[in-house]
Amino acid sequence: MSTRVGTISKRLSGHLDWPLVEIMALEDALDDRCVRRWLLSTTPDHAEHIDLLDGASALSREVGEAVSAVVGLATGKADRARVRKEVQDARHVVERLSAVLEGDED
Repeated sequence: MSTRVGTISKRLSGHLDWPLVEIMALEDALDDRCVRRWLLSTTPDHAEHIDLLDGASALSREVGEAVSAVVGLATGKADRARVRKEVQDARHVVERLSAVLEGDED
């Protein structure tokens, strides 16, 4: 993707819109889907579906990182502090996903 001279400054000044595909790429790079969640907030029936998909994606990623860290510790290639951090990150995602699912019971 190429940009012309002045494109960024025009976007920052509000004279040129940001393409949605670029906003989504920035969200993916930051692992924060705030604009997508905001856009979906106007369609509540789809918003919960996206929360579950985001939760499943985050859970898969974090559990994979935790497993990798544990294997690293078992083989002497990782330290205990890193393993604790990765397991805590996975636990946090499980708790967030559990909270979303408990909201279904209301």
